[in-house]
Amino acid sequence: MSIALPLMNQEIKRRWIEALRSDKYKQGKASLRGLDDTFCCLGVLTDLYVQEHGKKWIERSNAFLTFFIFDGEGGVLPGSVIKWAGLNCENPVIGDFNLATHNDEGKSFTEIADLINQHL
Repeated sequence: MSIALPLMNQEIKRRWIEALRSDKYKQGKASLRGLDDTFCCLGVLTDLYVQEHGKKWIERSNAFLTFFIFDGEGGVLPGSVIKWAGLNCENPVIGDFNLATHNDEGKSFTEIADLINQHL
């Protein structure tokens, strides 16, 4: 018997898919948002939250790169975004991989939007 996962907030899902399919966001890897203003797919959802709530990204650096964080997170969804979107984890798994892996392994935002539309 399979267990059905709760669906995310459908209005936020629609907005996320729309943003991924738009030309507004340039796709990046390895962080929610890079200094070059690129975003991973999770970063796009986080940015929608940031905009809606009048919040700000914070610049951070480590030994390897400089990037932006929000609510203490730089690579996965912050708790505030998870709750707002009605998700149940920081990096949803679709198929064999989580969304960040789909993003970093080369799936386009359009392909990721299709996965989100079908599975979340």
